[in-house]
Amino acid sequence: MLKDPAKSHKPELPMTGPGFGGRVGTTKGSLLTQYLLKQGGMIKETWMDEDPREAILKYADVAAKEPKFIAPAYAQTQPETVFAKSDSENEEK
Repeated sequence: MLKDPAKSHKPELPMTGPGFGGRVGTTKGSLLTQYLLKQGGMIKETWMDEDPREAILKYADVAAKEPKFIAPAYAQTQPETVFAKSDSENEEK
């Protein structure tokens, strides 16, 4: 029995704290959604290797062509975008 690795394998102990090492904890603060997305393959582990600026900028063209959140809210009351004037004299020079 000890020679068979399947029979002598000790199961992993349940986690009591927050998740680490790719495992999700079982505390009330752990996220079931995160676990389900990871199991479904929707969360990729490559996010640590990505440049955060590039990750955001890859959506810039789509956001400019099809604004969904802020621009439609001001479409009727402020069709032309108005920016605040600078209070600093250094920026005017």
